[in-house]
Amino acid sequence: MNKWILGLLVLVFVAFSTVAFAATPQLPTGIVVTGNTTLEKEPDQTQIFFTIYTTGKTSEEAQAENAKISSRVYQSFMADGIDRSAWKTVQMDLSPQYDNESGKVRGYQMSHAVLLTLSGTDKAGKIVSLLVDSGVENIQYIRFGLKDPKAAQREALAEATKDARERAEIIAAETGATIKSVRYVSEPRIVYQDNAGYANTNRYKTAGASIDQQVWAGSVNVSATVEIHFELVK
Repeated sequence: MNKWILGLLVLVFVAFSTVAFAATPQLPTGIVVTGNTTLEKEPDQTQIFFTIYTTGKTSEEAQAENAKISSRVYQSFMADGIDRSAWKTVQMDLSPQYDNESGKVRGYQMSHAVLLTLSGTDKAGKIVSLLVDSGVENIQYIRFGLKDPKAAQREALAEATKDARERAEIIAAETGATIKSVRYVSEPRIVYQDNAGYANTNRYKTAGASIDQQVWAGSVNVSATVEIHFELVK
């Protein structure tokens, strides 16, 4: 056979082989699985955020009334055995109040925002009563949460990873494959949601003993989601 013709046949064979190889579908060698979990945890910490609002015709009157209520709150907390380090001032503000019609200053308002943090959840109702009896009219929220949310977040992440692995193993088994290794793990999404109740209280104090309000903590949720790429082998 002529060498020129032989060379041409070789080129044609290679070209057709390349086209046939490119057209052959590649079997999947991996699987992408998302693992999810949500854990319910019993809260072990209470946070109460409240604000002492007072007004007066002068700034001195507003400040004096605010100091009086703050002192009553302080004394009631100390009498109840609450550690001094449990509460702190978050914000204080003293501002003039203007008349809508004349635009002149008609008085002053002072606000003193305080955050109280306690171990456990059993004293929330009593604290509400102490605050109301002391003259506090605004409790912005009562929040029940975890002292160490990171521990619960790590647990949730481990459960989500386990969930992804179990799903991948089920799918692999049903397709006649097995997991060889992990190719890639996405940045996990972890959400910690404490249990917060938002409300404003108004002071309606009557003679006689105060009544402890019933406040229920409920549970807090910690969820995690992670995406994992597994390599499969037949």
